[in-house]
Amino acid sequence: MAELTKEDIIAVLKQCYDPEIPVDLWNLGLIYNIAYDNQSAGPVDVDITMSLTTPGCGMADQMAHEAKEKLGFYPTPAPSEKTESNEWE
Repeated sequence: MAELTKEDIIAVLKQCYDPEIPVDLWNLGLIYNIAYDNQSAGPVDVDITMSLTTPGCGMADQMAHEAKEKLGFYPTPAPSEKTESNEWE
């Protein structure tokens, strides 16, 4: 399997949209930092720092779920299943 690149991650983020605005997360300017590690023996560790369009945005979990799903971190469970812990700045 080829190594993950920052460009790969950005391409995925360009497919994830804010549900309330028809613009993707990357082009909205919500992404502040992308860190990833291809060196670990297991799955690639990806850390994305982003903000929300409004404080207390009710779509934060849905946007995080969509990005994680498209990056291949888990199959498609319902977004209402709160299995992830998100730190949003």
